Amino acid sequence: VLSRTLPPYVLHHHRARVAAALGDKDAALAAYREALGHARQWRSELPKADPLWNSSNSALYRGMLGEYVSLGAA
Repeated sequence: VLSRTLPPYVLHHHRARVAAALGDKDAALAAYREALGHARQWRSELPKADPLWNSSNSALYRGMLGEYVSLGAA
């Protein structure tokens, strides 16, 4: 049974976006690394047979990863 609370990566992702918007690149990159680590762990715990969760979370993960890479390249 999945928890009804937000996955841990959500908070770190929001922190990363806020830090990036405020121009604190180092804090943003650190928060993105935390978010991506939590997202990988959370995704590994999802039931493999749940296509809705798997597809939506894969899209969120790819989006987060893209933001992280773009910020790092900037």
